[in-house]
Amino acid sequence: SLSSSSYSSSLSSSSYSSYSSSYSYSSSSSSSSSSSSSSSLSYSPSSPLFTPSSSFHPGKSLSRHISVTSRLMKRSLDTVAPLPTTSVTISTSAPVLPSTFDKNSVKLAISCDVNRTILIEDVAANKTARDELCTIYATCVYGTLKEVGSGDERTWKWTVDKSIKPAPLKPEHAVDHVSYYKYLNDYLYPFPNAEEFTRRGVALNERAKFINDLKNTRRALLKKFVDPGHDGESFQERFAESLRILTQESPDKFQLLPSFYESMASLLGKKQDIAFHFRTFGEDIMKVQSEWNRFCEGLHPNHPTVKLNGADGTVDKRLHSCNVGAFVRAGKESHQTYLIMGTVEQPRKIGTSIEEFYTNIPNTTIITGLSSIDSFLQEQSRKGTTLAIRDYYPWWVANNEHFSAGKLFIATGKKTADRIPQLFIDDNIRISDYMFNGKLIVDPRHPDGSSLDVPSLIGKNLVQAHALEAIHDKSYFTEIIREALERLASEKADAEPSIATIED
Repeated sequence: SLSSSSYSSSLSSSSYSSYSSSYSYSSSSSSSSSSSSSSSLSYSPSSPLFTPSSSFHPGKSLSRHISVTSRLMKRSLDTVAPLPTTSVTISTSAPVLPSTFDKNSVKLAISCDVNRTILIEDVAANKTARDELCTIYATCVYGTLKEVGSGDERTWKWTVDKSIKPAPLKPEHAVDHVSYYKYLNDYLYPFPNAEEFTRRGVALNERAKFINDLKNTRRALLKKFVDPGHDGESFQERFAESLRILTQESPDKFQLLPSFYESMASLLGKKQDIAFHFRTFGEDIMKVQSEWNRFCEGLHPNHPTVKLNGADGTVDKRLHSCNVGAFVRAGKESHQTYLIMGTVEQPRKIGTSIEEFYTNIPNTTIITGLSSIDSFLQEQSRKGTTLAIRDYYPWWVANNEHFSAGKLFIATGKKTADRIPQLFIDDNIRISDYMFNGKLIVDPRHPDGSSLDVPSLIGKNLVQAHALEAIHDKSYFTEIIREALERLASEKADAEPSIATIED
């Protein structure tokens, strides 16, 4: 257990390899590095595993075991600032905390999506900020539909309603309107089903190309949405202002939304009692890590007084490489879910042997099973550790984007006082999609693997972000977090904890 076990690791000038578990991990200098080893770690956050509650009460005894298999082969010391080569203290799960930091003081853990939530570009998909902004506007501009033609020539015509300002939610009087994005995807260029493919005479070996061509056609129209002569041209002025905020108000080398940094400076810069976790399907974690760490060092020109690098008694909120990880899901059972810390690499093929895939990737720690993963994430949250985790896109796509295969959000169905409340912020958390076809980007589960009731979490633990509002309102993220906590506070807890709020 944490209270009784401590393992030392010896290091040469740049690497160490033996490893074990304690609240902190120590290392002493050695002229040569030891041989690599694998060990089973055991620690135990407290008794019943909770529901996202709006308060956290410390003091529970350590009682729950998790098993973590660690293989650290010639591990490179991970730091943002260089570590000395002799007599150093390191942590393989979280940066070392100052002695004045009470890890029981963390009141909230926030998981936040990256693309179209706090970052309006997608380098991996070759989409610029302007491309992504066009897509955002296409989802926020509404119009009317009219069926034209007949038979095989029947189609739909969309006419923009210029009286409605671009907004993520359409007004009540426009209940029959649809966004341009929905028109494009569901009416003009929908994906054919198997029956439609057969009717059109598209052979099996040509269907993938057919779908890809449809996607390219959609993308081309989205990129031109606000251009002269196109459907969204009447919103050019508003679009230009949004683009100016993204490209001119964001300082050089800082591309995460100004409103995100404004909120983080307000929430983390004052109290530091929030654990922040980046979550993404994409390949942008390294970009986020570099930019976030500069912010924590006080290098953001709009927030030079923010210091979250562990100096002067502050908590180190930088994102260290040992706190970067990836989910892999090999099946529907709880034990078929893995969290690998120390890398964002994932097998592209579902069912690939986890042991074989990660054997040759150094500095990795494999955590197996939802209960173990939950205990690990709760412990890191208590420490205030900043994490970045890549979710497993192949599993979500293979399951038709069903909520049961999305980004894992592990909680319980009852509120108790022994766990840190959690929020998950993502632009794709849409209750309408879930109610209509079961699709949702987040997969809320109990630690035992059973699913949580999604509608009961919407707006409380699961929070939809609207990019257009986040671009124009610098207090946006602070406000949606505050509103979610207020909704949680309105629920009656089984225990009687005090309610955590932003002001606390």
